[in-house]
Amino acid sequence: MSKIFKSYDKSEFYINNLFELNIDIHNIKITESLFGDIPTIELQFNCDPDDLKDYKINKVLTGTLTSPDGFTNTINGFIYKLTLDLNEVTMGIMNCDPEFTKNKVVSKYLKIDNAVDSTWKRGRYIERKRPQVKTDINFADDGLHSIYQRMESNYTFCNRLCRSYKHNTVYGFLFDGLRFLDLDNLGTEECEVHDQSGWKLMNPPQWSDSKFYDNDVDYIDYNHKSPEYELDPNHTIVSLYGRQVVVDSIYKELVGNFLYNDRLSHSKQVANFKCHYLDKVQVGDYFKLKSKQIEFNDVFLSKRIIEFRESSTEVSYEVRSIKPWS
Repeated sequence: MSKIFKSYDKSEFYINNLFELNIDIHNIKITESLFGDIPTIELQFNCDPDDLKDYKINKVLTGTLTSPDGFTNTINGFIYKLTLDLNEVTMGIMNCDPEFTKNKVVSKYLKIDNAVDSTWKRGRYIERKRPQVKTDINFADDGLHSIYQRMESNYTFCNRLCRSYKHNTVYGFLFDGLRFLDLDNLGTEECEVHDQSGWKLMNPPQWSDSKFYDNDVDYIDYNHKSPEYELDPNHTIVSLYGRQVVVDSIYKELVGNFLYNDRLSHSKQVANFKCHYLDKVQVGDYFKLKSKQIEFNDVFLSKRIIEFRESSTEVSYEVRSIKPWS
């Protein structure tokens, strides 16, 4: 008989087949975030070790996570950690296919969106989450603009390209797919948070000097009138906040986006909250934060940690300003 785990706040969590065993769950920890980390789940439960004979490292599992208001995330993952101490079991699940993170691949792509979609789908995730964000990297169809994957896992390669996908855009490998959030074009996708009155601010919020983002990416062309630049007309200096990279000119926007978005991922415009209710707000959603304790209120959710225990629910939210340069 299937046993759906029902938490203190009436959230529901279920792993197919595993929860049909005679297990006694003590703790569930679910972590999901932007900027390239793969979602993970850690389960702690009691079980007869003989019942777990079919549960080995790399076994693929599926399941669901449902919030009290009915929003459901689909779980697709594999066991990457398994510890047995008598009847005490700790199981770690990573939300992707094992080959996505482990296999080294050599490949070649002519378009960045094709490269991202192809490597992502090999991770056995569902399709990229809508609404889609279109890349601003548009290579000419001349066969000269190629993106090479040289002995990299699809995870490493896809992670790198996602930072180059579009200027001022964040991304995340989430339970329901690969998601991009264009901070310049948020449109009408603002999310309604169920009840912010229970959100408790943890630790003092952080914000950085606006000079951290004063300058956009500079492209310094070697094909310049100055004599020192005429020696190499095919390369460009990509410069951002004191960091300079010399690249083939056809790849300058690819590298420029990477530098800017990588810097964006280290923004200090961050606040952390805790509450005892799993809201429908998802990682990558943006919304109005109703708090007078911080200096920014237009935010996106960059990380969520859910902990279900026998008699409690605790959810940690990390939010970031959608305009860290202001």
